[in-house]
Amino acid sequence: MIVPPSARSHVEQVWAALLHQKGGARSQNANVTKDGRLIICEWYNTPLVSESGQVIGVASIVDDITERMRTEQALRESEERYALAARGANDGIWDWNLRTGVVYYSPRWKAMLGIPEDEVLTSPNDWFRRVHPDDLSLLRSAITSHLEGATEQLEIEHRVRHSDGSYRWMLCRGLAVRSSDGEATRMAGSITDITARKEAEAQIRYDALHDALTGLPNRTLFLEHVEHSIAIARRDPHYKFAVLVFDVDRFKLINDSLGHVVHDDPGVHPHRHRVPVAPLPLVPALAGQLREAPRTGSGRRRTRTVHRDE
Repeated sequence: MIVPPSARSHVEQVWAALLHQKGGARSQNANVTKDGRLIICEWYNTPLVSESGQVIGVASIVDDITERMRTEQALRESEERYALAARGANDGIWDWNLRTGVVYYSPRWKAMLGIPEDEVLTSPNDWFRRVHPDDLSLLRSAITSHLEGATEQLEIEHRVRHSDGSYRWMLCRGLAVRSSDGEATRMAGSITDITARKEAEAQIRYDALHDALTGLPNRTLFLEHVEHSIAIARRDPHYKFAVLVFDVDRFKLINDSLGHVVHDDPGVHPHRHRVPVAPLPLVPALAGQLREAPRTGSGRRRTRTVHRDE
């Protein structure tokens, strides 16, 4: 084998150390083979010393480690790409060794929950004890299902307690690594903070079912409750419910003549007064959504009785 120019300085230093018995027992350097291929060799060197203490030769064993070095380099690059992708995604990483029970939590995982980076977390319970009580059984069930092979990957939304006492919604994803016999030996994944999305979804649902001006349930939510009550009444003859309608004549004139500020004044809206009455299950705002009831000859309006179908 031939030592390429780029490696000669290193090889000369190794030989100098060997001749002076100051090291060089193990070294790595590039070599060129007879057919011109560049390979990486690992040398195990033993100085041969005479009775007078002089080095008279070197016995060496050489091992071609080119493939091993390529594999190690590919692994380092893969780990760098993964770390870069994880930082770019702003997700918290966890890695659970199922054989030892030890869990690795990344610095970002801790930061998302307000946990100091130097705080030692190594147990699954460091995660589970922070999960909202209403979500813990669902999380455990999802993990068990994945480990048993019932699902291709772990994916579940759950709430986790932040160090400030609030709960944050997290999207947890994970994948198990299995042995040749199918047993899960490791599971790794990430958590993504989806609190803002959850709050936006909740606001959309609220806005869809409530009057924007008064904040009261709107017609859609009101009819859902009425239909639900009718369904219960059909199953249970002892169940009773009633619908009360309060109509304020010409209330639209307030908007048209005095504006929304006066319309929204507490003195105008009777439902905003604190009166000692039993709480109502649902008080909707149906302004502008009810048809004009026909008037009788005396000028009074007729009302229809809301009843359940027999």
